[in-house]
Amino acid sequence: SLDDAGDGGFAENTIFTSETNADLLLNATREIASDLTLDATGGGNIRKNRYEETNVSVSKLTVPSLFSIDNAAVTALPDDWLSEREVRSLYGSVSLNYGGYLNLDLTGRNDWSSTLPEGQNSYFYPSVSTAFVFSDVLDLESNLFSSGKIRASWTRVGNDAGPYQLSAVYNAQDPWGGTPMFSVPNALPNINLKPEETTAWEVGADLGFFNERLGFVLTRYDRSTKNQILAVQVSRASGYTSQRLNAGE
Repeated sequence: SLDDAGDGGFAENTIFTSETNADLLLNATREIASDLTLDATGGGNIRKNRYEETNVSVSKLTVPSLFSIDNAAVTALPDDWLSEREVRSLYGSVSLNYGGYLNLDLTGRNDWSSTLPEGQNSYFYPSVSTAFVFSDVLDLESNLFSSGKIRASWTRVGNDAGPYQLSAVYNAQDPWGGTPMFSVPNALPNINLKPEETTAWEVGADLGFFNERLGFVLTRYDRSTKNQILAVQVSRASGYTSQRLNAGE
């Protein structure tokens, strides 16, 4: 609610958000030996994110029900925010298939993020996975058992920080006696942030019975993230209430 609501008031908020991607992708497929097929992909990406928000509020009107900034009986309170981020990436993948029953996939990607400090804004994350359809090789199909596959994978994924966590971004406050005022953020910035890193592995089996009318999926997996970027509480005597750290796992 706005102050002096009996005199009328209003707020106007405008939000603009965009994501722009530029991609280059090359793909090749070749049979490199009998029953052995190779698929290879390589490319790059540039992603730009922009968020812009503008807000103005008027708590008292000169003429009731005329919702215009020109009709403000008190000083209008503006507020705006601009956030930009850019991530550049190179990536590639190789897939090998033998006989239609054995598959091996390898991937790799490297990102460079504008939200991390120079020298630590590059992070690489690979993955490897394989699948083996043993029912095709061992000729186990019957009226009871129709298909069987075992699979395994390992992956590591990186993640950057949000924009403007490396240095202080001052916030505009209501003027005092006509004098502009700004405040420092409550979170102490950290110029040494590192990217988050998530590592996971998985093994499992897919089993089909009665001509695929009945199926079972068995999976065991583990996933952990380290260097999580968190706002950790610090003493208020420092002038801040928290600090951005790679503190979580």
